[in-house]
Amino acid sequence: MSCFLERCGELIVTEALPKCRDCSWPVTLSSDVQVKTVAEFNLQRIIHPVTAHDFARRYLGVAPLLVLRHSTDYFADLFSMADLAALIDGERLRPPEIRMTKDGVGFRTESIANTLRAGRYVLSGKAKAARVWREYRAGASVILQSLHRHWRPLRRLCDTLGNEWLSQAQTNIYFTPAGGRGFTAHADGHDVFVLHLSGTKSWTVYRKPTATTAAESAGKQRGYGRLGEHDSAGLSVYGRFTLHPGDLLYLPRGYVHEAAANSEPSLHITLGLAPHRGSHWLRECINVWCMWLAMLEVGAVVRGAPRWASLLLLLVGAAASGLSGGLHFLTVGVWRRSVDRLVAAPRSVIQKWMALHLLLRVAGYVLLLQILLLALSSLRI
Repeated sequence: MSCFLERCGELIVTEALPKCRDCSWPVTLSSDVQVKTVAEFNLQRIIHPVTAHDFARRYLGVAPLLVLRHSTDYFADLFSMADLAALIDGERLRPPEIRMTKDGVGFRTESIANTLRAGRYVLSGKAKAARVWREYRAGASVILQSLHRHWRPLRRLCDTLGNEWLSQAQTNIYFTPAGGRGFTAHADGHDVFVLHLSGTKSWTVYRKPTATTAAESAGKQRGYGRLGEHDSAGLSVYGRFTLHPGDLLYLPRGYVHEAAANSEPSLHITLGLAPHRGSHWLRECINVWCMWLAMLEVGAVVRGAPRWASLLLLLVGAAASGLSGGLHFLTVGVWRRSVDRLVAAPRSVIQKWMALHLLLRVAGYVLLLQILLLALSSLRI
């Protein structure tokens, strides 16, 4: 059996998983028959044939995992090259939802979209397809940032993983031209799943730097984000390999890596998994608290309390549960739908709109605080 890992010898079957003889990289080979046994896209299907239990016990946050498949359409239900072309040609995204980079250097928003600056604010229109393809042909990689917010299959995947692992999941799409490289060697501040869709890409993964080295180079990082650039010359290579369509790579937080497309364009999904931040749990606590108050007031109806008062507090509790998300959806939704017109508007109109947007956000925080105080006073805490 030949090994898919570059510069390595044949595979050795161990009690756990096949491993490369030279670099001891864990490798899993999957067949088309095995693929069809998994029904829906969740963590189990992504890492198949490794079980979720084994993954949590042996790999999660500890060691990389490479799954090589002979199934080019394994991830086709999530995203495809045709979907990418439709999004770009349809000009449905605007920076920073779409951005471009080359060898670790990001492109200015003005290079792909019409923009207007008002102080420290930058308003950008939707990315122009002609400009995006022009930069791509010049060797730049296309990045679709947080596409799960707009693409239903990816949103369902992120919701499923978030519920399974009590974490925050997000997806980015990376489209790299032949021979191109989007980033230099770097480490991410969260766990990463690479779901390869089209073309081939050569990867180099380095052994995880010591805590001292990582702290000196980038400092501490929580949630999503890159820990920083690294000088790969001083790092020990963990494995070199090429990803084909249907293959999967899992990298725990902190593992330095770099990749470059081969003789054809490369497309892959990067699925990030990070623990929820404190603000998330605070919001959840407030939601549960308000709903608990509403339930107490419903019980008061049975005990003879005025029905209108109990129903009012029930409505307040329910509104508080969806206030943070609802207010954000309202203001950001109106903002997104108006930004194209604002690009062509006079500066005075833009400044007034920004003031209104800020006022709505402040009003929402004040209202949420008032509801919390009402809950505290009602419970006499």
